[in-house]
Amino acid sequence: MQIVSKNGSYEELFSVVKTVLKKIDMYGLIEHGAPDDEFNTEAEMIIEQIRSGSSIEDISGIIADVLNRMFGVNVNSLYRVSKRR
Repeated sequence: MQIVSKNGSYEELFSVVKTVLKKIDMYGLIEHGAPDDEFNTEAEMIIEQIRSGSSIEDISGIIADVLNRMFGVNVNSLYRVSKRR
């Protein structure tokens, strides 16, 4: 069950999640010229897991889990990166 249907609100959520992933960009992929769709797969994986009523902590955990799965990123190192920005 998705938090939103695949209509305008899905695109809005997708955009927000992609913006967060671009801001995290722990390997500097975007900074070094990666295409705009670099994190599309990860954004979709995250959105699929967000449920109505998900807390910030829940969503942060989902993001950390997906990044760990896709990039081998340690949650503690992700936290340190976010604290610097």
